[in-house]
Amino acid sequence: MNKENISLVGYYGEDTKLIGQLLADRLGMMFCDTDELVEYQFAPMKSVLRMFGIEGYNKYQSIIVKATGGYSESIITLSPSALENERSLSIVTENSVLIYVHSDLKAEYNNSKGKYRKFFPKRSFKEFKEKFAEIEGVYKDNCDIDVNIDNMNNDEIVTAIMNKLMEIYN
Repeated sequence: MNKENISLVGYYGEDTKLIGQLLADRLGMMFCDTDELVEYQFAPMKSVLRMFGIEGYNKYQSIIVKATGGYSESIITLSPSALENERSLSIVTENSVLIYVHSDLKAEYNNSKGKYRKFFPKRSFKEFKEKFAEIEGVYKDNCDIDVNIDNMNNDEIVTAIMNKLMEIYN
């Protein structure tokens, strides 16, 4: 496989940023998080959402994902919405090993309740599940590695990812 980057995506509630940081440390690679890059380049997430709504936030995510196409030897953590447009998806899949990190949907919902309420104003499991159904197919159809992290601590998750990476590269 000839891809220089590793991109992690998970649904709301998965801590892909922390997992990405730990993986980058272990592999000696650069780390970047698309949410942080949106905030650095444009404005704090709360401001972007207040001024432009989810659609505006997704537009900024697309701009940032396009910029990551020029990265090399980096671990990139993506917002769940980063793969919703074809151009962004193409950039990620051309330049990165795409890793889909997930767990039981009810656990993801419970992990996301307070942290991502801006994406789920009603905060209902039904709303969460409906949104998940929209993008899960994109994740599964395009990922190079699928990692179920149920009952795993962060070190075990990183080890599982590294083992799957070795399978691809060997």
